Order: sequence, then structure tokens, then C-alpha cells
Amino acid sequence: MGAIDGNPTHPEAYHIYVGSKAPWHEITDDFIQYDEAPPPE
Repeated sequence: MGAIDGNPTHPEAYHIYVGSKAPWHEITDDFIQYDEAPPPE
């Protein structure tokens, strides 16, 4: 678990490692979802 002290400086763009998320956790936004890590930029 981590914590952020202050406001994040980068906007959300995608979800990573959704292939291992809990089955009861529902992602309801329209961000791209990667089962593992995103491809390198």
C-alpha cells in the first residue's frame, strides 16, 4: 500500500494489472485497461 502526500501531478490515463484484480472489483470508467504492464512508450 502506498500514500500520496499532496496532489498527483499526472492525470490518470489507464489501469494496469487488471488481469489480477479481485473479481468483485468493478472498473466503471473508460480508461484503457491492461492485463499486465502497459507497452513501453
